[in-house]
Amino acid sequence: MRVLIVGDKQHEREPVAQAVAALGHFVTETSGGTYAWEAYCLHHYDVVISDYLMPQLDGFELCRRVRMGPHSEYTYFIIVSARSEADNLLAGFRSGVDDYLAKPVSRLELECRLISAERVCKIHHRLAQSNTRLLQLSEELRAESRKDALTGVGNRLRFRDDLNRFLDAHKRYGHRFFLGMCDIDNFKKYNDTYGHLEGDRVLKEVDRTLADNCRTSDCCYRFGGEEFLLVFVNQDRTGAASAAERIRHCVEGLNISHGHNDPYGKVTLSIGLAEFVATNSEDVELCLKRADEALYQSKSSGRNRVTKH
Repeated sequence: MRVLIVGDKQHEREPVAQAVAALGHFVTETSGGTYAWEAYCLHHYDVVISDYLMPQLDGFELCRRVRMGPHSEYTYFIIVSARSEADNLLAGFRSGVDDYLAKPVSRLELECRLISAERVCKIHHRLAQSNTRLLQLSEELRAESRKDALTGVGNRLRFRDDLNRFLDAHKRYGHRFFLGMCDIDNFKKYNDTYGHLEGDRVLKEVDRTLADNCRTSDCCYRFGGEEFLLVFVNQDRTGAASAAERIRHCVEGLNISHGHNDPYGKVTLSIGLAEFVATNSEDVELCLKRADEALYQSKSSGRNRVTKH
């Protein structure tokens, strides 16, 4: 272990340091609390063995600083005190002290304390590793919960997460966004005719086409079933309409046979386009509703087209 020995009296500090080193630990000595704190800020120590009474910064205050210090790893803190100073020990333990050694320090008691310190540090180390792994798993699960299982694009949860970024860019920088609500035409009939496995394949193909033909700054989400949402980032009306029309044309260009999608005879996409003018979540719902209404107009006007709200 890395052990920091702290004390303003050299004749008391050095024998402790020598005994700790003889037990196979790496030792650093400092001549007072202030120097010890500076050393601790630079390097983590597994154990601090500190005198109680020292000028400027006493052992209890040093312990309080260590407990609020810059290192995430645990430090086992042992206070060294004369028996006449024992009345103050309770305050020390309340400040975060782990253990106590009486002066003059017994080598046997010192070794016992260091064995205990090593056990505690190992436990804390294992707990820290477990917590880190749990945090990683939590982040992985969170990321998976925001991804559509079939197509791999973001889902509604991901869209809700990204909303803050969109709203901030809209309010702070005046960026314009357009929402494109997309729906595969007559998809239920496709599933009924060709089967759900073929339907899943079409969903993946359409998703890939959407992703390949959007700018890297644009976003695509699966909103459920055969419905996707496109967010055209920092686009004006003309640019968003042009991008949506290009995507519609690319899906049609896949030439996936669909005998029940008259008059086209292949898989096509209808899109409803609406400007994203929102400052809060309620406004967002209105924007989505306008995009959905525009999509309905595309459907009722013959499908395979883009309608701007």
